[in-house]
Amino acid sequence: MIKEADETYFEEIANLEARCFVNPWAADDIGSLSNNFTHILCEFGDDGLIKGYIFYTTLFENAEIFRLCVDPEARRQGIGEALLRQCIKDATERGCEDMFLDVRTKNEGAIALYRKAGFRMIAERAGYYENGDNAFIFIKDLRGDA
Repeated sequence: MIKEADETYFEEIANLEARCFVNPWAADDIGSLSNNFTHILCEFGDDGLIKGYIFYTTLFENAEIFRLCVDPEARRQGIGEALLRQCIKDATERGCEDMFLDVRTKNEGAIALYRKAGFRMIAERAGYYENGDNAFIFIKDLRGDA
């Protein structure tokens, strides 16, 4: 089940962050980024716990994905793909025309997921991440997804 999260889920999202990222966001970080233009969609398992989430923003005609995270124990079950599909649908319904994201050039699984969803690479940023890793910048035209 996918639903939009509110502040009651920030701590659980932060715990998932800690299991998935080298530099995870804390609950306070997530809260400070939350406003009327940001959205967090969560996939909940049968146990009621968050199995994955996507954090994105919508502003005028653009949407940008900040994070897509799936619990390591729940990967390869279609959760990331389902969250991405719902994010695209929501952003389209909010009137967005383009969706952007950045991804580590080494993250082959994520790159394959984004390409499968119709994203295309438009640029590479050298040293974009804190450890010096490069990032690919991807875009998806949402006008055909209405």
